[in-house]
Order: sequence, then structure tokens, then C-alpha cells
Amino acid sequence: HISGTYDEAGFGTQVIPCGNIAGDAGDDFLVTAPVHGAADSYQGRVFLFAGGMTGETLDSNAVLTIAGEDQTYAGYGAGFADSNGDGMQDFLVGAPGGDAFYVVYGPATGLVSLADADVKLLGIGGEALGYTLTPAGDADGDGLDDSWVGAYYGALGGTDSGTAYLVPGFAQSGTARGVALATLVGEAAGDYFGLPLQVGDQDEDGHNDLFAAAIGQDQGGSLGGKAYLFYGPLAGSLDASDADATHVGWAEGANAGNNLGFLGDVNGDGLRDMYVSEPFGGAAARISILFGYSY
Repeated sequence: HISGTYDEAGFGTQVIPCGNIAGDAGDDFLVTAPVHGAADSYQGRVFLFAGGMTGETLDSNAVLTIAGEDQTYAGYGAGFADSNGDGMQDFLVGAPGGDAFYVVYGPATGLVSLADADVKLLGIGGEALGYTLTPAGDADGDGLDDSWVGAYYGALGGTDSGTAYLVPGFAQSGTARGVALATLVGEAAGDYFGLPLQVGDQDEDGHNDLFAAAIGQDQGGSLGGKAYLFYGPLAGSLDASDADATHVGWAEGANAGNNLGFLGDVNGDGLRDMYVSEPFGGAAARISILFGYSY
């Protein structure tokens, strides 16, 4: 097993398989610890562990350690993609306490501070940019991998309505809103759109689609939550109400979309299916399985 070296650092908040980035004998993986940091600095860390390990080890033995800046909680969002088109995997890190999204170009080893990141994009007005993120593939056809980055406190649709930005590969530092290929805005205040975000080609047309949630959405009752499917490609500014399909939480307080994602072909009809968790809102939580185009 792998042990963290700081108490209450959130080590293992996310574990993300990432193939053989390190070029060793096995597949590698990222582990995040978004509350990591000495003396309550809450910098956050993202660790890359090489495959082929056995026995016990510590986070200090990671091949790569990405350290956040003070009070930024780096690692709530994390992932990897070839953002600059050099054939190497780059590291994506969200730091919502700093309202920031970072890219560290690979290859990278040792200790890297996000103060020295290759790209730093900021939110506007304390959006909590980077609490969620997901690689988007090459969404605009320029040969570079893009990323969806969530900002659940975004206020374009009202206070805490939430926002998701499609950030292009090889972006220059600035604001996520300024560089975004597409911007999706929550329907109403308090929706927290962008918690969470997942990408997949649900309609199998060769373009990645976005599956997103707004866990505070009230259509099915207060905090019932709502999931949204947007068929790609996406561009420009869109409201969540422009989604191609939606799923409304089954009860008040259900927080539908607290977890969601793409499945395989569950019912054998040749179409890709999805799931939406609805973990609260009554005596029995549930998971809704959404069959292909019936969604």
C-alpha cells in the first residue's frame, strides 16, 4: 500500500490511471491530496506513481510531485492530456482555493511547484475554478487535447449558478473565460453546475459529448439536482437549458449527478448507456441507468 506523510491531507481523494507515462514496466497512476501542506498551508499535491511497485511505499517516493501554491487546495481536479501536441502526456491540475487551473507539460519528474506551471488560467470573481475537470480530447480539431474545467461558484447565470469552460490545448495564461472555446452556464442561482463533469462519445458520431450535473438544481425539488447531456462539438456560450437531454433528480435533496458517467452497452441494444447517482433525498438512494437514445 501507499501511505501519505501528512495527517488529514486528503491523500487518495482521487486515483487516476494514466497508462505508462513514466516509461517503466507497468502502468502508472495519479493520486491527489488536495489538503496537503505544512502548517495549514493547504497547498495540495498531485503525485505520479510508476507502475511495477510492490509492497509498501510513501507518497514521498512518487516519480513526480506537483505542489500547489498556498491556500489553493490543488488536486481537487486533476487529469492528464497532450495539451501542447508534443506526444507527451501533460498534467492538468485544478486548484479551486486559488480559483485556478494549471498545466504542467510533460515529461516531468521530481518536485514541481505550480508557481512554475507552464499554463495558469484564473477564474473570475471566486468561481472555484478547477474543483472539477476532465480531459476533452481534441474538441476543436486542431490536433491538441482540450479540457473541460468546472467552476461551480460561477455567477454568469446567477450567484453560484456554476460554469464549465472548454479550455483549448496550448492555451496561454490568462482567464479561463477569456480563452474558452465553449462556456456552459448553469440555469439558475444555486445550481452549482459543473459538479461533476464527464466526457465520452455517447452518440458515437466521432465527437466527444459532455455529461455534466448541477447538484443544487431545483426542478425536481429543492436540491434535487439535474444531469445534462450536451452533444459535441460545442462552441460559444450556451445555457445549461440548451442541453440535448436532461435527467431530473427524483426527490427533494437527492443531489442527482453527485456522481455520473458513461457505461458500456448495459442492455445490449448497441448504444452506449450512462448512469446518474442520486445518493440522498429520502430513505432510499438510487442510481439511474439511462439507456442510449432513450435518455
